[in-house]
Amino acid sequence: MNYLAEALVLPEYTSANKLILPVKLSAGILRRVDIVFPPGCVRRVHVQVFHGVNQVLPLVPGTSYAEDGTRLELPEHRPFETGENLFYIVAWNDGCAYQHLITIMINVQEPGEIDEPAALKYLADAIVALVEKIRTLW
Repeated sequence: MNYLAEALVLPEYTSANKLILPVKLSAGILRRVDIVFPPGCVRRVHVQVFHGVNQVLPLVPGTSYAEDGTRLELPEHRPFETGENLFYIVAWNDGCAYQHLITIMINVQEPGEIDEPAALKYLADAIVALVEKIRTLW
């Protein structure tokens, strides 16, 4: 399941008055988070991702992402259940005079969904079994 969150960081959102955007996800495994910083942020717009009260991204607590015209592709592996599926995007600016729209794309693998490595292994095993079956017929 893919989610999209857009954080509109206005000039009044500073380190003392941060934008906190709640994002409720379906239960599963957090697989990837992409954060898109538009051109013009000049590394003055900061973003953090929290799961409850714990900072998930960046990994080091108290740090933040701040880029300019960049898409950060962040692989993650964090399982969570239905009761703990509330995440928060925290954003602020450091002296910006203009607003900036930060786009956050989140990918969650649902509990019954097979992941890519398992699917490839299943496919390879099926091909091997099929080849063996064909060999027995020749």
